Amino acid sequence: PESFYTHGRTLCFGEVLLNYCVSVEQKLSRSSYRIGMDGFDHYEVQFFLDGIWRRGDGKLEAQAGPGDLIVHDTAQAHAGSASNFTNITLFVPRFLLAPLLNRPDEHNMRVISSHNPLVGLLRSHVSGLFHALPSLDSVQAASMVLPTVELIAATLNGTPRQDNLRGVAAAQFNE
Repeated sequence: PESFYTHGRTLCFGEVLLNYCVSVEQKLSRSSYRIGMDGFDHYEVQFFLDGIWRRGDGKLEAQAGPGDLIVHDTAQAHAGSASNFTNITLFVPRFLLAPLLNRPDEHNMRVISSHNPLVGLLRSHVSGLFHALPSLDSVQAASMVLPTVELIAATLNGTPRQDNLRGVAAAQFNE
């Protein structure tokens, strides 16, 4: 518990970063102060391959396990914790993704289940990118930005928000 260990590999394609990380249990947070100081303005689109992430801001209970999708918006405060974990994360600049989202400011700390078919498709795509990017030249790698960002947007737009899940469930039941 007193030691910290992390191992990672980061690949860049166009303006997007793809990071594979193995690390120990930790708490993660981003305050309004830090947001004002560092100027980061991107979405983190993350899959835990091993371990569990829990939301820790007290606003809504959320947890993600292997295969689930977690989205963090670096323009908004967030807090959470993770067990010992392995994850893969896309760091997508806001200017690329936000114009394609129905509600670009409503995705912070959002968890989408691994059972969602679009999440599975996106996870497979991201895993494939991680393995293929080292063998691509910079032009080939950059050509993967738009399809990747569009797939992320389709996944986020095609999944009901937490606050309207009951209405969607009722509509599915009635159907």
